[in-house]
Amino acid sequence: MGKGGGEKVSQEKYAKAVNELNAVDWFKKGYALRYRDKKNQEAMKAFDKAIEIDPNFARAYAGRAAIYNDWEQHQHALRESEQAIKLDPNHPWGFHTRGWAYIGLLNYQKAIEDLNKAIKLNPSYVYAYCHRSWAYFMLKNYHQALEDANKAIELDPEFSIAYFRRGRALASLNKLQDAIKDFDKAIKLDPTSSWSFLHRGIHF
Repeated sequence: MGKGGGEKVSQEKYAKAVNELNAVDWFKKGYALRYRDKKNQEAMKAFDKAIEIDPNFARAYAGRAAIYNDWEQHQHALRESEQAIKLDPNHPWGFHTRGWAYIGLLNYQKAIEDLNKAIKLNPSYVYAYCHRSWAYFMLKNYHQALEDANKAIELDPEFSIAYFRRGRALASLNKLQDAIKDFDKAIKLDPTSSWSFLHRGIHF
């Protein structure tokens, strides 16, 4: 009887381990589909599958939140982010995606609070600096926006959006030649950056 019970426990542990591994595999697939292949529809399905297998997989909720933000469905992103934070309050991604959602909902102060938390958890979180730069910019705190954009560029010199953010801050501080250089750099790194073309044209 004891032996049979032990075998049952072992089988349950094995099944749980297999499920967790499968959830991680689906998460990794979703992450690659979004960030490498830029295929959000397929990535969302992969994150859905990870959560179906493991409903406590915090990063999969954050992954879904990021996609909802891409789709400008910021209320959905907010809910997914809050679930990610509830499940793992020590992981920065949930705070970042919630901060991004708050930017989309025009609540810039709350966005900054969340992005501060993300950066505290990961001081090298380039996307969090870039989004916080935009939140400060929208609050007309151009010096702080510039500082965060500088930090993002320091962390990733090939990050086109950070140059665009810095260009906007510089233009608002009447440093137009420097702003144009940053818009040029953003376009060089990402020739599809229509906003960089637009603002370079405005300030040229």
